[in-house]
Amino acid sequence: MINYYDIVILGAGASGLCAGVICSRNGKKTAVLEHMRSPGKKLLVTGNGRCNLTNTNQDISNYHSKDDEFVKTVLKEFSQRDTLEFFRKTGIMTYEKNGYVYPQSDRADSVLDALLFTLKENGADLICDIFVKSMEKADGRWLLKTKKGDFSAQKVIFALGGLSYALSGSDGCGYFLIKDLGHNMTPSHPALCPLVCFEGFFKDVAGVRADCRMDLYVGEKLIASDEGQLQLTSYGISGIVTFQISRYASLAICEGKKPEVYIDFYPGQSEEKLKDILLFLAKNCPKRKSVDAISGLFNRKLGKLFLKLAGILEDKNFGDLSPDEMDKLVKTIKRFRCTIKEPLGYEKAQVTAGGVDISEINPFTMSSLLAEDIYFAGEIIDVDGKCGGYNLQWAWSSAAVAAQSASGGRCVKGK
Repeated sequence: MINYYDIVILGAGASGLCAGVICSRNGKKTAVLEHMRSPGKKLLVTGNGRCNLTNTNQDISNYHSKDDEFVKTVLKEFSQRDTLEFFRKTGIMTYEKNGYVYPQSDRADSVLDALLFTLKENGADLICDIFVKSMEKADGRWLLKTKKGDFSAQKVIFALGGLSYALSGSDGCGYFLIKDLGHNMTPSHPALCPLVCFEGFFKDVAGVRADCRMDLYVGEKLIASDEGQLQLTSYGISGIVTFQISRYASLAICEGKKPEVYIDFYPGQSEEKLKDILLFLAKNCPKRKSVDAISGLFNRKLGKLFLKLAGILEDKNFGDLSPDEMDKLVKTIKRFRCTIKEPLGYEKAQVTAGGVDISEINPFTMSSLLAEDIYFAGEIIDVDGKCGGYNLQWAWSSAAVAAQSASGGRCVKGK
């Protein structure tokens, strides 16, 4: 039995569902095929379950790719404002806080529901628990073979996701189909993930959170920097600030390099300013134990570690610290060094860096330059963004451009 469609979309994640809504809204007979038993699993955990839909700051520096112009073109074709209008038409109202845009409900499941409702209302078919074994061009159409029957489509959109968070279905299971079409997949590595460190002292400060500046070095070269909240864990470092630099650390490790991180636990102030504050405390609280004297500045567990690494006894009177000890303490706080062993892995990564080589995709249509009537959308493409709604914006934009091109209609103002 062969099921005939105008467009078949592989993957029912954020980009696949968005593409499905647009293709079906534009009057095309559309099927969305998902190999998991239910759609949108990864979408449900975005933004800690709140679904950070996009960000008002769409500077290109928030996206990573080998060609900024490629990303700029896609985002221009379907912008952040277009995203908000698209979701308004599905029934999702939004609000913005510090540039981050969330659904008014503050719930990711409402976003998923709205996409599924709209998909159904447009007459599209969503078929889950189905796996495409192979595909080939026959009589000018693509024939996709599955255990649940064959599917014939004029056009196919790949929205299969990456390798991150495999429990959601984003496990790279369809990569072989893309390679069979002749496309190159650039090497993948985890991004937006915690980092495992070699140092053994992290177990003493596990659970501590602190604002910091983080600089990533490979040798003497500064690779990436960011500021934000750090979470210390038993194995190393996590939190948004870690996630933002993790893709670069992960890539360096894949290339056989040894990245190091320097953490500034008193960001925004110079070493001299911090030293002045510590000397003020030493003058006014001279007989207070060192660990107690700095407890007003830092978490107590963290303060103990600073003192230990600086070679200072925690019960030593703070007023008795020598100038050398004070200098060591300042440098420990401002230049806290840790060596990266590895990213925690795809199972903890929010995003995959790497994917379909963008030099083989037309950015104005998201169509393949190697295979006729093939399109790409979302994380499967070699583009990834920072935390803050950028990866979802890429999902919406790339999916909308692919769907508009494949269906010959309008992204937002579809009939």
